[in-house]
Amino acid sequence: MREVDTRNRYASFEAIFAHQNWHNRCMNRLSRMPESKSLSGVTQFQA
Repeated sequence: MREVDTRNRYASFEAIFAHQNWHNRCMNRLSRMPESKSLSGVTQFQA
């Protein structure tokens, strides 16, 4: 049972980490776009 528990924990951690990486990449792309002036205020507020 312990092996399965650690495997599940590692898998969920990997999923969260991958989602954070995707979110950061998406926000970087949006902040670089010239037409995202309304979104730049949101990114500045989050940062």
